[in-house]
Amino acid sequence: MTFKVAILTTSRADYGIYRPVIRAIDAHERLTPVMFVTGQHLDDAHGRTIKQIEADGYEIAAAFNCLNESDTELGVASAMAAATQGCADALNKVRPDILLTLGDRFEMLAAAMAAVPFRIPIAHIHGGEETEGAMDNVFRHALSKISQFHFCSTEEARRRILQMGEVPDQVIWSGAPGVEAFESLPPSDRLEVLTSLELPTDAQFALVTYHPVTNRPRETSQEVRSMVAAMEANPDLQFILTGVNADLQRDEVVNVLTSFVERSANATMRTSLGPLYASGMQHAEFMIGNSSSGVIEAASFGLPVVNIGGRQEGRTRSKNTIDVDGDTDRIKAAIATARDPEFRKGAEAAGNAYYQPGTSALIATTLAERLETGLSVEKAFQWY
Repeated sequence: MTFKVAILTTSRADYGIYRPVIRAIDAHERLTPVMFVTGQHLDDAHGRTIKQIEADGYEIAAAFNCLNESDTELGVASAMAAATQGCADALNKVRPDILLTLGDRFEMLAAAMAAVPFRIPIAHIHGGEETEGAMDNVFRHALSKISQFHFCSTEEARRRILQMGEVPDQVIWSGAPGVEAFESLPPSDRLEVLTSLELPTDAQFALVTYHPVTNRPRETSQEVRSMVAAMEANPDLQFILTGVNADLQRDEVVNVLTSFVERSANATMRTSLGPLYASGMQHAEFMIGNSSSGVIEAASFGLPVVNIGGRQEGRTRSKNTIDVDGDTDRIKAAIATARDPEFRKGAEAAGNAYYQPGTSALIATTLAERLETGLSVEKAFQWY
């Protein structure tokens, strides 16, 4: 008997983390991956990254739109309603044995909610973490509570999920699959990376990924403007800006960053870098912004990260992360630290707190074992 694993993906960000897991599921004799695709993947403004899934050759069992053009509270809530309806239709048609989810996006939680009345068990990757400045924090913990099985990136995250009353043998410290993939990447050719980024062959560059701090709208406005001012104080660097999440205040952040790119000879914006994102990390001087990729994956390359503000507040840190508030002078000072060769040497030596070998194989094997023995959708609160 082969079990059908529906993998719910909402954006380039979670798909990049999923990829080694999907390969492990695809390689397992008892599992078949089918893709449920929604959110930013289907949006031209975010690069329509469903094309990457198609290029990888995985079966797309369902693709359903949920986003709208509004970055307001009503727009996000309406998108959540659409995600629930779209996933309900997909589950009714496909009837998978389990739904695999990842992370903390509002589309992810809303779509996964549809599995509850279908009595389809849910497995969740990257639960138990903290991002206190973003409403994603609530979505992540809610997703953990409707899930029957949990794959945690750190022991600290596992302990948080146990505090929620989850059953210990269903909460696995697996490590972060995206980190496992980054740790196994062969060194990329610097010249090829610079050429792909359309940069001069002698360029020094930084990666920039900034998303709205959805629980703190005033801080979003200050932080993105202060970050731009600090980048403008480093004209010897090229800045490669990546796309902004479909969140509250997205339009404001995009407008500030677009204005910076339009008036700067040393800045470009890419909606999605795809696999080039990881290659870019290998050769960038540093990262700047507030993306989880800086806190989680970048440490695998010893890449210094200037992490601005509270979006990632509460997450486990490796030694590559420099936390700073939204003050321009402090961001400038953090950039100077990030560019210090001694700081990078220390970051490289410290390694990545999220790395565990064999993460993806463990997830696939565990899913198969639990499906074979029967994974109940009933939830009991475990007292400690």
